[in-house]
Amino acid sequence: MSEAELDFDTSTVMRLLVGSPVKQFRAASHYLSEKVTAGGRVHVCDLVLAEAYFALQHFYGHSKSDALATLAEFSRFPGIFVSVHARKILSMHWANRGIPPFSCISWTPQ
Repeated sequence: MSEAELDFDTSTVMRLLVGSPVKQFRAASHYLSEKVTAGGRVHVCDLVLAEAYFALQHFYGHSKSDALATLAEFSRFPGIFVSVHARKILSMHWANRGIPPFSCISWTPQ
């Protein structure tokens, strides 16, 4: 990670996504705007995206489809950097149908 980058945690991402509490939303939004204006970017790791996906559903009442669409839109915001894998998952055709990303992975415990 370069000096121009930093990581946002789940709490900060949630403030940006839901806009509340308003004071924290404004602080996070202002910080992100300043960072982008200065040429920086903010990294949001896969775990934070996963936690935000579940928080949007279980605490804010979003459908799976709406939660995924919200995260996909957020990941395209200027200055927001997500992993190649997250970007691919959020842009897949089934993402808008509300199927969680992990449901398409075949995993067998060893």
